[in-house]
Amino acid sequence: MAAVARVGHTRVAMSANLPSLEESGVSAERRPAPQRRRPPNPRAPSPVRTGIAPLVLVADDNDAVRGAVASIVGRLGYRVAVAADGEEALRLVRGLEPSLLVLDVDMPGLDGLEVVRRVRESEAIGRTPIVVMSAFAEKRNLEAGLDAGAATYLVKPFRVQELVDSLAALLPRSA
Repeated sequence: MAAVARVGHTRVAMSANLPSLEESGVSAERRPAPQRRRPPNPRAPSPVRTGIAPLVLVADDNDAVRGAVASIVGRLGYRVAVAADGEEALRLVRGLEPSLLVLDVDMPGLDGLEVVRRVRESEAIGRTPIVVMSAFAEKRNLEAGLDAGAATYLVKPFRVQELVDSLAALLPRSA
């Protein structure tokens, strides 16, 4: 199955076998022509069966990555909010109080690790589960993310199944 999402003028194409999510991948390319929006796949596995779906905040300065992750999260049945940088992510976290954060480590201004630290300092949102993503797989980067308070660390590029597993482990099955 192939899915296409559009973020601005960026077309994000995903290929995935959603029932099993085997050998899934994500790619992105720039296209000036607007794309038609596809309806959600009614057969896509959804962890949310009743009530209001948990809200997931996705923050990444790369439009294609942010769009692809948001599309995957949305197709799984979660509500999605997006941020393009750390300052916007922190503002949205405080205002929306999402159920989970997916943050890029390397963002301009306030980086993902500083967002994690500031979230952890807050009484209201300090227990929110956080997944950090980075293209850097060195042990010190992994440890820095976990030491800051992230629940898990995904190394880019990651398989769709890794993201799905992180969401399943950290979010409630129903609201």
